[in-house]
Amino acid sequence: MKFYLKSKYFQNYSRNLENKNNNKRYYSYHKNKKNKKFKRYQIYISEKSYLLNKDILRKKDKKIIEINSIIKIIIFFDFIMFYLLIYYSLHIKSLKNAKVQNKINNNNNNSASIFKKYNKIKKVIYTVNLGNYDKIKPIPKQQGWDYINIIDWELSEEEKKNSNWTFVMIPNYVNNMNISTVKKQRFIKLHPHLFFKEKELSVYIDSKITLIGDLNDLVIRVLSPNYNIIMQEHRTRNSVFDEFNQVIQLKLEKKTMIEKIKARYKGEGFKDNFGLGESSFILRRHNEQDCIKIMEMWWNEIKLYSHRDQLSFNYVLWKENQKIKFISRDFFLKFFEKGGHNKDKVM
Repeated sequence: MKFYLKSKYFQNYSRNLENKNNNKRYYSYHKNKKNKKFKRYQIYISEKSYLLNKDILRKKDKKIIEINSIIKIIIFFDFIMFYLLIYYSLHIKSLKNAKVQNKINNNNNNSASIFKKYNKIKKVIYTVNLGNYDKIKPIPKQQGWDYINIIDWELSEEEKKNSNWTFVMIPNYVNNMNISTVKKQRFIKLHPHLFFKEKELSVYIDSKITLIGDLNDLVIRVLSPNYNIIMQEHRTRNSVFDEFNQVIQLKLEKKTMIEKIKARYKGEGFKDNFGLGESSFILRRHNEQDCIKIMEMWWNEIKLYSHRDQLSFNYVLWKENQKIKFISRDFFLKFFEKGGHNKDKVM
């Protein structure tokens, strides 16, 4: 019997049939695990041996039942945990979606409050073209905007005709400043709060840029209650120090000046993590105090150091702990077209 109970290849199924000489006769069916066929054996064992082996088998069955119960409990708890995980993940996702939707609704409400007033806002688009630096480019007239082109030379009536610009001579106090023509242009560029006090919104564009899209559509799509300054992101660079290297390479400024500015920025711990904008387009709520302060600091950097304004703008943002909004180049080019200058040297 021990052979059958411990057999490697057989499972034992016995049945009490009758007694013979105080022994019990059994038919023992053994299933061969290799060929899966049953074979019957007739055996005789004593009552004592039978009970002993029966008890052993019962204990083994009990252990198997206990193990199966434990496995079922583990599977049950696994299922509960899986269900809870799915439930909470969906719940958290719904909370996040609700939070995002609330944020969108708040932004929409803020934007709506701006756009309700938009038609009443006094707006100006302006450029500064000193020394006949660029050809006069006509601009399409659009509702609600003044078009100001600040110059320092006399234009013929033919040049003024059909351009849609209102040409304004440079103020005498600016023209008499003891600075270069380039820096005079920068002064006007950075001080819309002095030249357009009665306006609430201004768009500056370089005189080489042509407006080809709907200006109102552009402003409505990018205007944000959280930012008073909006610029176009740079087409190739996102670091001021890359801009330094480019200026040196193209010889747009003296190398000694560039090295001096770089050393100063590094010495103050300037962190170049603002991205890089192109200052050929600037949308501003220029009468807001934070905007005025940034523009004044920016002008001070240009006046004392390099006229290359893109070198110092991020430094000013860092000093004031301010951020601006950037629009993508692809979006910008839906509304504007860039041309070249009349002169070889770039301002």
